[in-house]
Amino acid sequence: MRPTYEQLVELNPLLAKKTREEFEQLVDIFEDYGYLWDSNHKNFYNKKSLNGFEHRAVTLYDQETLKKKLKAIVLDKIYNEVWRIGILKMAVITVIWIIGGWAFVTIAKWLLVMAGLLLLLFMFHYFTLNPPLWFPIPNRWKKGRLR
Repeated sequence: MRPTYEQLVELNPLLAKKTREEFEQLVDIFEDYGYLWDSNHKNFYNKKSLNGFEHRAVTLYDQETLKKKLKAIVLDKIYNEVWRIGILKMAVITVIWIIGGWAFVTIAKWLLVMAGLLLLLFMFHYFTLNPPLWFPIPNRWKKGRLR
């Protein structure tokens, strides 16, 4: 259910500074990113990302800032999934190769593949913490802070 302008002005009188059109555009942005109005908790909530924004968000953000914030949340979720699944798969493959790979191939090939796997593991780790300029992600990832 979509909140009305009057409902949110009643909750937050500062919203009266915004026009009805600005309000509708902000609510449209929330809905475009999958956020729905929860009338029980009086906030916008996204079931997929499990994030919510209080009703004050309509007064705090302009359209561009809200889009950037919501996009960062989406990218953060994607990044965390890629990191968790990707690094786990690479680590498991590397451990299996260390333990049993030498039994199936010659030692020279085993060492070559081992070096390649370790290099890939290092590169995956390095580029997710220090991404190249063409990879648009939030600055907090560049500092190496993972959630």
